[in-house]
Amino acid sequence: MDVFEPAELEPIPDVFGNVARRRIRFVGRQILPAHTHNFAHGHIVIRGVIRCTMIDGENVLSVTDYPAGSMFEVPAKIGHQLQSMSEEGAEGWCVFAVRDEDGGVVYEPTEDQRADRFWHERRGGGL
Repeated sequence: MDVFEPAELEPIPDVFGNVARRRIRFVGRQILPAHTHNFAHGHIVIRGVIRCTMIDGENVLSVTDYPAGSMFEVPAKIGHQLQSMSEEGAEGWCVFAVRDEDGGVVYEPTEDQRADRFWHERRGGGL
């Protein structure tokens, strides 16, 4: 059985216009444990191969390996676990809209929103 060490997240998402990107860099074969968000978002595989396991409660819905250059959607409120399947590691980007306090999409983020490292958790929450 493979042993996967936990992956580390970039501490602050980058904001471009009203779109945010959170980088996940895997060193070797690492794992980002299953988690959910209150909003759907995209994930782009930049380097290596990333396995995405979609989970609903105790049920595994799908297990798919995505090579570099792939993009996939993570549905709202569905657990998803990401694993690097490459010995040399991998990198993926979670891409999502900047949201306001009510969860609505922000079209022109303020400087306060750009500088707030936890805005995404309070506004629709998750990693």
